[in-house]
Amino acid sequence: MFTKKNILRLTCLLLISSWNAGLYAAEIDFLKELDAEADEIISKKASPVAGSSSNNSSATQVNPSAEPALTEEQKKNKNEFESALRNQLPGTYKLYMRLNHEQRLVVVETYITNDRKMAVATRQLFNMYFNE
Repeated sequence: MFTKKNILRLTCLLLISSWNAGLYAAEIDFLKELDAEADEIISKKASPVAGSSSNNSSATQVNPSAEPALTEEQKKNKNEFESALRNQLPGTYKLYMRLNHEQRLVVVETYITNDRKMAVATRQLFNMYFNE
C-alpha cells in the first residue's frame, strides 16, 4: 500500500503545499505594507504643503457621472474588484479611486484575467498611479 514511490510523492506534495502557503503569506504581508504606504501617500496629498501643486493628472478625482457606459459583465467585475479592494486594502482603494476611468478598467481587467489575484492587480494599479 505505502510503497517508497508513494511515500516520495506524498512528501513532495506536502513540501510543495507548505512552500505555496509560505508564498501566499508573504504576498499578503507585502500587500499590507503597500497598502500602508498608499494610505500614507493619500494622507500627504490630502494636506498639500503651502506653495506646492500636484501635476499628477491621474491623482485627481474624476467625476463619476463622466464614466463611460459599461456592459453588465464589466459592471459586475468592477463592483467585485472594488468591493474586494476596499475590504482588503483600503489605502490602496483610495489610490485606485484617483485613477481615471480607463485606468481603473485596466486594473479591473488585470484582476479578472489573472484569476482574481489581488497582488497582480495592485501591482498594475501602482504602476499606473506612479508612472503618470
